[in-house]
Amino acid sequence: MSELRPLSAKEDFERVFRYGKALFLGDLSLKYAKTLPGQKAIRRFSFGKSKVFLASDRNRLRRTLIGALERSQNPLFTQYDMIFYAPKKLSKKPKIDPEALILALGDVLARQK
Repeated sequence: MSELRPLSAKEDFERVFRYGKALFLGDLSLKYAKTLPGQKAIRRFSFGKSKVFLASDRNRLRRTLIGALERSQNPLFTQYDMIFYAPKKLSKKPKIDPEALILALGDVLARQK
């Protein structure tokens, strides 16, 4: 996914959270907004310590979602800025099916066009 860039500025984060649409996918939530013209899409995974206590679980969750996004190769994912986050405290071992989550996300984005 070379067409992605990291969330680099506070303005990017605020724009997606303020003007983006919300999507609730089980234990996770997502804010997404159309990528600005001439810029690469951004991805952010915001799983704070208060929501997912162990760093290893936060990292595993992040790696799992990144892997699922890369495997999907859905061209719509490069047209939207996305911020994944946990709105509530997750269980000790978060059980999230990333493939189903990414599939649902692709369906929602396809309906946005």
